[in-house]
Amino acid sequence: MAITPARESQEMKRDRMHRGVRGRSFDVLLGCFAGAIGAKTAALLRCDESGRVEVASTWMRQGRDLTAPGAAAYRALETEEPLVEQADGNGRLAVACPIVGADGSVAGAIHAEVQPGPQQTREELAWAAGSYARLAALCLSRDVTLPAVLASVGFDALTGCLSYAGIVEVLESEIERSRRGKHSLCCCVIGLEGLARVSENGGTLSANHFLNEVGAALKAEARPYDAVGRLRHEEFVLVLPEMSGHAARRVGERFLAGVQSIVLEGPSEGIDASVGVEEWDRQTSAIELLDSARELMMQARNDGGGRVTWRAVEGQVTDPLSGLTRQLMRPWGEAQAAGDGWPPSSA
Repeated sequence: MAITPARESQEMKRDRMHRGVRGRSFDVLLGCFAGAIGAKTAALLRCDESGRVEVASTWMRQGRDLTAPGAAAYRALETEEPLVEQADGNGRLAVACPIVGADGSVAGAIHAEVQPGPQQTREELAWAAGSYARLAALCLSRDVTLPAVLASVGFDALTGCLSYAGIVEVLESEIERSRRGKHSLCCCVIGLEGLARVSENGGTLSANHFLNEVGAALKAEARPYDAVGRLRHEEFVLVLPEMSGHAARRVGERFLAGVQSIVLEGPSEGIDASVGVEEWDRQTSAIELLDSARELMMQARNDGGGRVTWRAVEGQVTDPLSGLTRQLMRPWGEAQAAGDGWPPSSA
């Protein structure tokens, strides 16, 4: 089978955001696979009848990026069994397995790179890859039952963003990680204004399409390890790990400009947005942090809208570069005692 190498561009990433139930099921399945083996990066490839290979889903651990899957992913397309081999000189292993359809043809491959733990054997990694490859084969089949179930886990069906329950779960996890790593964490709530006019002028489908566009735009601009969710009908939320309130304010302004650029076309004209940015104060819970960010969004709306209202925690490092410089200018022991939380932990 002739194989065309897969390469995921920004355009492909945006396309993946609009691919619906089956595409979201790939994301959930791949995330479960990566979590099960403790992967650094992971990817799911899909083949069409002509032999062209496309990236159906990618997963990156915090702070990492994936431009193309490793070579083992392509070798798996021409094998029958899972592959576990050395990925680089740092002890990392590449784990890959072909995805075989009901007719026996290779429909794709699942791939990950992992730093194996002391109790993690190659046999266990191969078994996990084979198990998730069989699930992926079901997701690629004509039956949409399994993809629909996976896609509904923690996701909002209309926008493809995390649901309220999903975003709370992410916030709780990031708060715990931030507490251990002693680094910043911010929550950003974006509230749309005037969406009712879209429904009146273009109907409910136009309003739904606009919400989908907003969700796609936010995910396209977010970092690989940020989380984007839908809080309620006209409100979105972003979880921004390892980011100070000052930096998150600038991110909020960028997201605001992105939403405003969407509303300049068609029946969405006249819609604006308000943004609230809250930095975690090391005391509040996930729900309290979310509610506080929403209160700041409402404050921005009451002040006229089209703006960002934010709050940073006093005394915390507001700029990672200045925080690093400050530590380099004094003894390491003193920096440790000060507890600046820099460099960020990669828990």
